[in-house]
Amino acid sequence: MSFLLLSSGNTALGHTVMTMISFIVLLLIIRKVAWGPLMNILEERAKKITDDISTAENEKAESEEANREAQADLRQAKTEASQIILQAKKQSVLVQDSMINDAKAEVERMQEAARREIEMERKRIMHEMREEITSISIEVAEKVLNREIKEEDHRRIVDDFIQGMDDL
Repeated sequence: MSFLLLSSGNTALGHTVMTMISFIVLLLIIRKVAWGPLMNILEERAKKITDDISTAENEKAESEEANREAQADLRQAKTEASQIILQAKKQSVLVQDSMINDAKAEVERMQEAARREIEMERKRIMHEMREEITSISIEVAEKVLNREIKEEDHRRIVDDFIQGMDDL
């Protein structure tokens, strides 16, 4: 009845009331039909964004941890490489010293062998000279015994002996 009163008396007021009622009904329909799904979509979108941010933070933390581990591994590898290089240098010095000592020992051995060979050759030559001198002495003695020696013969024998020594 009040509805009739409002619409019969003042048409502008009735239109306003009817527009308001239509608007309220429209809002209720929109709330029922569109608002729920729209809010669900917005909530899902907010949840996805939150999940993406959380995932990104986790991945960033994992990346930073992996980077720290990689840096630690790199430092350890550098330390090990330095130790290996140092050990190789020490080993090369030892090998070098060993080679030098071996070379010195070989040179000394060769020098000693040369000395022994020179001494043996000297003894052999001395022995040959003694034999030659003995032979010459025997020849001189035979010549002296076979003939009478005069001063001139004696000089000639001595000169022949000296000349025989020069030929050696």
